[in-house]
Amino acid sequence: MLQMIARIASRYDAGDALLVDKLFTILYMAMIAEERKENTRLGRRIKRLGIHCLLFEDKEADDAANFMRQMNWREIDTLCKARGF
Repeated sequence: MLQMIARIASRYDAGDALLVDKLFTILYMAMIAEERKENTRLGRRIKRLGIHCLLFEDKEADDAANFMRQMNWREIDTLCKARGF
């Protein structure tokens, strides 16, 4: 996966490639950490939902990160399934 991230990042302008590589790697690590958390019902989908909202639904970063804070896991699961994951 890290090699794939590096290949994707290398497609960006030389000045941005390292930053993109770091950001995608950090995001990947966060998804792994979420998946390995005990008693989680959503796994990495909770991080994926936040990123999906940021990139595809044009939410601001703070909104994408925090809009589901007061939701229970079933509500978040419904939002994930509606988006196909």
